[in-house]
Amino acid sequence: MDEKSILERLDSKTQEVEDIRKNVDITKDFLDLVKKIDSLPEVNGRSSEESRSLYEAVSESRVINTVGKQLEEFFGPPCKPAGKSIPLMLRLNPSVKYLGGIRKEQSFFRRGLKLGEFYGALWPWQTNLETITVHLGFCSDKMSDEDYNKLAKLVETALAEQRG
Repeated sequence: MDEKSILERLDSKTQEVEDIRKNVDITKDFLDLVKKIDSLPEVNGRSSEESRSLYEAVSESRVINTVGKQLEEFFGPPCKPAGKSIPLMLRLNPSVKYLGGIRKEQSFFRRGLKLGEFYGALWPWQTNLETITVHLGFCSDKMSDEDYNKLAKLVETALAEQRG
């Protein structure tokens, strides 16, 4: 999806959407990340209906290292790596709160904008560590549901174009 198409689909004039539009390169890179993860043969990706994550995928084979490297290309190193306790500063993070917290075995990534942040999370299942859930999303305390739905539709459209 090109920058012009992204800007056309995010036509709201709210401050949060304007912040995303000003950072259209980051938004485009986020959409590319979603498409890369979705294209992995071991990953069963879907737009999430159960949470506000823009994209959720499940893998039943251990591809956490592959996905982790792709997340690091976009986000940089995790701000909460797997196996480490959650730092105090992240306990108050809106994305972490929204996700319901981060357990010790989970990883959390973030890339902030002025009025929100893109996030990524890798969640190995407690019942089967070979299965992981990947969450990718955007969190802003003040973003309206209507604007969030436009962002979600943007992700769906990018995936539909890829899947052809």
